[in-house]
Amino acid sequence: MSQREPKSPDDRPEAQEQTSTQPPGPQGPSGQPPGPGGLRRWLRPIPLLIALGVIVVVAGVGIGLYAYVAREAKHPSEETAKFLPRQTQVYFSMNLRPGMSQLTKFRDIIERFQESDDFQDRVDEILDDVEDETDLDLREELLPWLG
Repeated sequence: MSQREPKSPDDRPEAQEQTSTQPPGPQGPSGQPPGPGGLRRWLRPIPLLIALGVIVVVAGVGIGLYAYVAREAKHPSEETAKFLPRQTQVYFSMNLRPGMSQLTKFRDIIERFQESDDFQDRVDEILDDVEDETDLDLREELLPWLG
């Protein structure tokens, strides 16, 4: 028994010759010719890249829209001031929809005034002076309208 019997069909010399005679062609990263599985592996990141591109575009549009709105809505009173004559010395504008930061700052200013002991006395004195001069009680006739 000096000759060894082949245990599998691949151990036969004919089978070894067939595997070594593969046609030359493009080789994949594993040394095997690219097949349908190799192509799928290379196409897997494409949906991810498309989704990432869509996210970047949507974020860019959102940032651009925010910048445009913030720039346009920043100083609406200055837009109306351009219709006044150049000789205007004083211009007053009132925003009926102030933002939260403006309300917080206004509350801080009022609290500073209220810390003074004679603040309420001065307010009462001013309201009485206005009533004496105009026959208009601001507490009963004007302040309810303002809220």
